[in-house]
Amino acid sequence: MSVKGGKKGRKKKPPYSDLIVLFFLYQGDPHCGYTMKKVIAETRIHEWLPISSMTVYQSMRRLANLGYIEGEVEKKSAYPERIMYCISEKGKKYFDEFLRQEMGTY
Repeated sequence: MSVKGGKKGRKKKPPYSDLIVLFFLYQGDPHCGYTMKKVIAETRIHEWLPISSMTVYQSMRRLANLGYIEGEVEKKSAYPERIMYCISEKGKKYFDEFLRQEMGTY
C-alpha cells in the first residue's frame, strides 16, 4: 500500500478508505462489506472524508490482497455467504506505523 514516489522517495499515503476500514476493524469486531458500510454511515465519517459504498468494497479487497485483513466465509441459514474480515497482525503493525509517522508531522 505504501509506494515510493513523489519527492525523493517519500511514501505515497494510502487512500482514506483503506485507513477507515483498518480503523474500524482494529476495534475488534469482524465486518463484511455490508456491515462496514453501516458502521461508516452510523458514524457519519463520510461527511468529512471521501468514502462511498463502492470504495469500501474496493478497499477491503485491496487490504485482503496485501495481507492487512483476513477474511472467513460465513453462511447463516437462508442468507447468502459473506466474507467476514478482521485485521491481521500485519495490518495492525502497518496501521500503528502509519499513525506514528503521521502524528509526528503535527
